Amino acid sequence: MKNKTTSSAPEILVTTGYFVPFTRLFQAMDHYAGVTGKQVLVQGNRGDYSFRHAEHVTALTNLHELMKQAEVVITHGAMTLVEILELGVPLVAVPRRLVYKEHIDDHQVCFAKWLAEKYNFPVVMEIDDLFPSIEKAEKTVPPKYESEAKVLNDFLAATLEAWALE
Repeated sequence: MKNKTTSSAPEILVTTGYFVPFTRLFQAMDHYAGVTGKQVLVQGNRGDYSFRHAEHVTALTNLHELMKQAEVVITHGAMTLVEILELGVPLVAVPRRLVYKEHIDDHQVCFAKWLAEKYNFPVVMEIDDLFPSIEKAEKTVPPKYESEAKVLNDFLAATLEAWALE
């Protein structure tokens, strides 16, 4: 797998991991780039899909930086959702679904919906809902997110600092 560094941030960044193609999402985002003229960068294993309008890379060395700079990040329902929430970037979740044989079960659906209830971002179950969800996300200011691990680490650091001052 070849890593690439992209210098300019796309308007829309799509990230789906490295291992399994996500053709349903890739086709939709390639079409979206063609229809809207927006700069769309798709990161993921493309399988045998050939992009015509969106830029595609398998892996990015500067994915985290591009996520911070993108207007909207679209991702599957994995832990990337948490990373995007921590960055405070508008996001759309498109979980891989068992019904389309994109995964072994619907755990990404459950995880994405659970986070979306707390942090109010769109979860796209059917690809026909993707374009309106992108428009909604572009107008949304994401809520402040702090992982429980960060909250615990901050608490412990403050406690140790207070003890050191005693």
